[in-house]
Amino acid sequence: MFWSDFMDDPPESQVETAIRLRQAIEAAEIGIWHWDVASGRVNLSIRAAELLGCPVGECISDTAFLDLILADNRQAVDQTLRASM
Repeated sequence: MFWSDFMDDPPESQVETAIRLRQAIEAAEIGIWHWDVASGRVNLSIRAAELLGCPVGECISDTAFLDLILADNRQAVDQTLRASM
C-alpha cells in the first residue's frame, strides 16, 4: 500500500489502517520518529526514546539525532538526507 492509496480511502478506513499500523509497531517493539526538517526537531515515540536512551516526551535536535547514528554510517546518512532536501 502506498501513502497516496491510504489518503484516498474513506476516513473510517484510514482510522482502521492507523489502528493496524499502531498494533504492528507495538507488536514489533520498534520505535518511530517524526523529523521536522524546517525546525530541525525530531519527535521520538516512547519506544524510540527508550531504544535510543533519550528523554521520553521531549523533542531532540536533528544534530543530536544524527549523533545517535553509528560513526561509520553518519556521514553517508547526513549526505543522503541533504541530497533529499
